[in-house]
Amino acid sequence: MEKVGNIAGPLLGYEVLTAFFMEASFLGIMLFGKDRVSERVHLISTVLVVVGTTFSAFWILSLNSWMQTPAGYEIRDGIFYATDWWQIIFNPSFPYRMTHMLLASLLTSAFMIAGISAWRILRSKDGPSTCGYCCVLV
Repeated sequence: MEKVGNIAGPLLGYEVLTAFFMEASFLGIMLFGKDRVSERVHLISTVLVVVGTTFSAFWILSLNSWMQTPAGYEIRDGIFYATDWWQIIFNPSFPYRMTHMLLASLLTSAFMIAGISAWRILRSKDGPSTCGYCCVLV
């Protein structure tokens, strides 16, 4: 971080400002407000958690991709300085890494839902879970 902090710091700061706060706030509503808010608010909070998580992945993968295929910088006295933020954020490997991450997350979620659904069908459990915390295994 002594060498690349001028680039890594802002990217992680953007992640915190655009994603982490939104994700954390609406995750609380999604998990603990199910019985306290309307179904519509619960659905909106769930969608906003997904959006926040996607923004978070965007910024984190942008930094990780830049570390693997750096672009848009210059080195002065051994310290990295940004010359073009667009090249830094959308570096050569970023589109492939972001696509891979989003598809992997979607497939993982789909297989988890399919597995839980299969488990519930085999146990002859009908209807929604009654535990109140989005837990479908009880």
